[in-house]
Amino acid sequence: MVQRHRRMIRAICLWHATGGAVECDDLVQEVLAALWHYRHRLREGATPEEERAWVRFHCRSVVQHQYRRKRVETVRLDEQMPLADAPQADARERIAELATDLTAHERKVMEMTLDGYEADDIARELGIKSRSVVQIRWRIVKKMKQKSQEI
Repeated sequence: MVQRHRRMIRAICLWHATGGAVECDDLVQEVLAALWHYRHRLREGATPEEERAWVRFHCRSVVQHQYRRKRVETVRLDEQMPLADAPQADARERIAELATDLTAHERKVMEMTLDGYEADDIARELGIKSRSVVQIRWRIVKKMKQKSQEI
């Protein structure tokens, strides 16, 4: 089974690995261990499509679990740094120029992203799914690229 799905497992792990090939290899090993541990749950005589879906489900579960385990807690500072003194002030001004075509919802997601919020936190705050946050971010990037080419 592992041989049949090794490329899919590696692709999912590589897609989610932020630490490059080394982290990807670690994720692949974790996935293989999980598949071995839960092998009794795969229905006897499962079709290739069912088997592939089962492997993909466990692969994504392991990747998400590992991501949550390593997520670093951020600390909010009590004092606010004035925007003029911030090293990113010019970048934020440029982003504000490019963001004129964004909807209010997209602007909120962009602001929270720039403030360092993770997709899960943004989703929880706005009452949407994490996947929706990712899609909104892609839409923002696309719109901003188009706008920057126009300017």
